Amino acid sequence: MLNIAKDIQSLTTFRRSSGDFMKQLRKSKRPMVLTVNGKAAAVVQDAEAYQRLLDIAAQADAMEGIRQGLEDEKNGRLRPAREFFAEFEAKHGIHEKKNTNPVRPAQNLRGKREPMNQNRAVKLNDTERPRPVTGVMLPVAL
Repeated sequence: MLNIAKDIQSLTTFRRSSGDFMKQLRKSKRPMVLTVNGKAAAVVQDAEAYQRLLDIAAQADAMEGIRQGLEDEKNGRLRPAREFFAEFEAKHGIHEKKNTNPVRPAQNLRGKREPMNQNRAVKLNDTERPRPVTGVMLPVAL
């Protein structure tokens, strides 16, 4: 909650006693409104409190994205990823190349094959793209 007596200050007062105000910001974790000619001009805030605010905003964005996705599913605005990519490739003239030299699992020191690391980054050519995961549904553009 904003405390009018402590959390609204003129920029001139803030500049004269910035060290004291910084201590107050760290202690209270509340933002401070700075005024110029009696009008709000800027808001200053402790870095930790600001990071918390950013985290809350990011979580709200993620939750809104999930809400919209569930609403799209409820209203039938989804389609299989394979269908989308097939249409996208046809529209943009993208043709998938057949890989004539597939990547094989590396051999360990004993000559035995190691399983491939699924998290390893793979460099793609300009025309290649990763294959979509089967069963993924994408929102339909309206």
